[in-house]
Amino acid sequence: ETGTAEHFVLFHNGRSWEVHMYPVNAADGAVSCVTVAATDITEALQKEDERRLLETAVNNAAECILITDTEGRIEYVNPAFEEQTGYTRAEVMGRTPALLKSGKQEDAFYKELWQTITRGEVWRGRFVNRRKDGELFHENATISPIMREDGQIDHFVAVKRNVTQEHLLELQLQQAQKIEALGTLAGGIAHDLNNILAIILGRSELVLDMLDENHPARESLDTIIRTAARSSKLIKHLLTFTRQSSSESGPLNIASLIKEQI
Repeated sequence: ETGTAEHFVLFHNGRSWEVHMYPVNAADGAVSCVTVAATDITEALQKEDERRLLETAVNNAAECILITDTEGRIEYVNPAFEEQTGYTRAEVMGRTPALLKSGKQEDAFYKELWQTITRGEVWRGRFVNRRKDGELFHENATISPIMREDGQIDHFVAVKRNVTQEHLLELQLQQAQKIEALGTLAGGIAHDLNNILAIILGRSELVLDMLDENHPARESLDTIIRTAARSSKLIKHLLTFTRQSSSESGPLNIASLIKEQI
């Protein structure tokens, strides 16, 4: 009735339609009829919803996500990438991920990576990279080629997760395993030394009983017995540390030990 075009979206029977209505004017200027053009946009809206959902998921993902062209130039990074690397999106656009190189990995490592993804295969591995502030971090990565319908590679997408804390825990576990192995070795040696000292103590005490009170060798034997006894106590401490013997508590005369050492 107004003679102006109308545009709206109509939902009917589970479908979405984009409707354009155009008035057709007669010779006297009156609207004689209306032309209606309706386009089914159901699939287009679904794809748009999926795109928005995917974009929301990527932007809120805890993992770093970056997309590059076939030359490795960065076209997209998500907020997690900015947080983890310290670089803003504007700083990395058009550059390659090589700006994160730490120098801790050989050129052959990156060559093998590039050969894998340019063959159209998925690459998985661990990077040692460097943040903008110079701090090193470890990350597990999966890099996949994105193919066009004709089978040609169009882009590469990398999904990376920071595993620095896991790496530190792995190092601590390895160190603990080394200490445990060392403790087992020390425990075995301590047992053997204890057996040897037992013989030294026993024989020395037997010889001491055979000597007269004023025999000149008694002083040397006393020294041997004291030293062997002190060594035996130290070995017991070592066995306690290696968890191969129960601990015993008691008073320790530190002054006498220092005097003997002097």
